[in-house]
Amino acid sequence: MGSDDDYGYDEYTAPSQSTADGAAVNNLKAINYLTEANTSLSSLQSYPAVQAVFVRYNTSLTSSAAVERLFSCAGLIATSQRNRLSDSTFEKLLMLKANHYEPQ
Repeated sequence: MGSDDDYGYDEYTAPSQSTADGAAVNNLKAINYLTEANTSLSSLQSYPAVQAVFVRYNTSLTSSAAVERLFSCAGLIATSQRNRLSDSTFEKLLMLKANHYEPQ
């Protein structure tokens, strides 16, 4: 993932054969984890690849500063004059505003 990409929208690159083989193995590990009878989080210890994905995508941010900035941007977009924006349009405007880079 790019260092300046906060939202995971990196350009797509086609997987190589070894990457595809590794993905198939990881898919099997994920299926084994999901079909396991034990549903506690401690069962992740048996599946390190699944645990790594879980930690990466299921961990909350430790700082609320980024969230506060995003809410601040949202407040500038969702005004009384713009009360009929669709959810999709609002989200697009928010992403444009939040990712806008203004050189100093």
